[in-house]
Amino acid sequence: KFVLSFGADPIANNRQVSYYSKTWGDALDHAKVVVVDPRLSVSASKAHKWIPIEPSQDSVLALAIAHVALVEGVWHKPFVGDFKTGNNQFIAGQDVDSDAFADKHTHGLVDWWNLTLKDCTPEWAESISNIPAATIIQIAKDMGQAAPAVQVWTSRGAVMHTRGTYTSLACHALNGLFGGIDSKGGVFPANKIKLNKKFPDSKPYLDAIAKKGVKHPKI
Repeated sequence: KFVLSFGADPIANNRQVSYYSKTWGDALDHAKVVVVDPRLSVSASKAHKWIPIEPSQDSVLALAIAHVALVEGVWHKPFVGDFKTGNNQFIAGQDVDSDAFADKHTHGLVDWWNLTLKDCTPEWAESISNIPAATIIQIAKDMGQAAPAVQVWTSRGAVMHTRGTYTSLACHALNGLFGGIDSKGGVFPANKIKLNKKFPDSKPYLDAIAKKGVKHPKI
């Protein structure tokens, strides 16, 4: 129901151009698509919204979206978890007691908030990236409404720079925050490459939860 793409241009920059041209059209019919890219790519020109951004500032936007999602209480609670009292304690600039939050399928959300997110307001992001705070707030609310059928994509251009690993982590963390991990309509990866017989068997390396595979509610 919502696709947030950091620099990905599947229509023009993928070997399966004909396939993605059709799929992109289907996505636009059923989901809101927002493309974050310094240039007006082909995919951005066809999206519902294009957000021009300077290179290396994708993490600023991702952190601000996460901040708004928590302050507004629109994170996907069935996947992430919630406060034990049911009252949202995420307030901009204020630390949260980690014991007050009950994690479900994620880990360390309150630590992330206390270390970084509490100060990553949309106004802070606007001062760095020039992306209007109102736009950031609307994206976060739209993602919360669409959750868990949310997909957040990252491209090589968005992460292949100094400290790009942290950008990748910040962007992908949104998939977890909005419950898109292993969810219908969300990010559900599958290996389509046939492996030869020489490839080692992975079963000895699986823990008890992983061995349940798709039978387990979440991995």
